[in-house]
Amino acid sequence: MLVNPNDYISGCEGYFLWREAIYLPSWGRLANESDGLNQNIIDSLSYFFLNQILPVRLFLDVPMSVHCGYRPGPYSLAVGGTVNDPHTCTTPFNDTLKVCAIDFNPNWGLSLGEECDKGKSSLLPKLEELGLRMENNGSGATWIHLDSHPVINNRYFSG
Repeated sequence: MLVNPNDYISGCEGYFLWREAIYLPSWGRLANESDGLNQNIIDSLSYFFLNQILPVRLFLDVPMSVHCGYRPGPYSLAVGGTVNDPHTCTTPFNDTLKVCAIDFNPNWGLSLGEECDKGKSSLLPKLEELGLRMENNGSGATWIHLDSHPVINNRYFSG
């Protein structure tokens, strides 16, 4: 294993563990090298969580439940995504890192749909500053999708 799943992502101590970034819930296990997890993806996820997701957590000022971070192409297809979706960490972000994504919900103690609606409305005006895109997955959705993919048409996009 390239990382210890019980270690915090460097710089994210107290907030995000590696197991949150690489857990594949539908398969009930952590992603590993046989899934394509490699040092470049680990470096990309580390950068993404430290520089883009930790600021989201601090801005929202509430714990976050991570549903999904990295997912390999076959897993993404199995859960209704695409081979090249941002969760696969295959699209170049810059010369060395890859685009990454996260699905999560804030934990305000509301219903999941209310938490995600509140989170999306709070994050919408901050997306450009955070360098993130957010999926418009409708009112009442039970997760918030954020990714570092370059903006094509809009920072708030329909999936």
